[in-house]
Amino acid sequence: MYNAEPRISAELLSSGFIQWQPSCDLYILNNEVVLTFDLAGIAIKDITVYMNKWHMSIVGTRRQPPRFTPDCCTFHNSEIPYGKFYRHIDFPLPIEQEKMLYEMSHGLFTLVIPAMKEKVIPIEEA
Repeated sequence: MYNAEPRISAELLSSGFIQWQPSCDLYILNNEVVLTFDLAGIAIKDITVYMNKWHMSIVGTRRQPPRFTPDCCTFHNSEIPYGKFYRHIDFPLPIEQEKMLYEMSHGLFTLVIPAMKEKVIPIEEA
């Protein structure tokens, strides 16, 4: 996990360099922000997460199986996206990224991040 976010411009997104965006569920549970990304077929080593207290980006690559080459067969249906992906998510409340936990299970990459606790500063008359 990194704090510095990559600079991905709209031009770069539309150029074909980024081929797809993973689906994501985001919800709040017990004062934690929980995100689950559909990343079936992607190795954890091929994923990079950039995060600060207000938003995150996830970048990576789904590699095409070596048996699928242009001369190997005739494709009848090809719906699974391969190549580089990028997804930017804004959090509904600030988070404590240093305490993030993650898990990859059955193609779902889940992040659990505690929400930042509110600090109340009393104001007294002088």
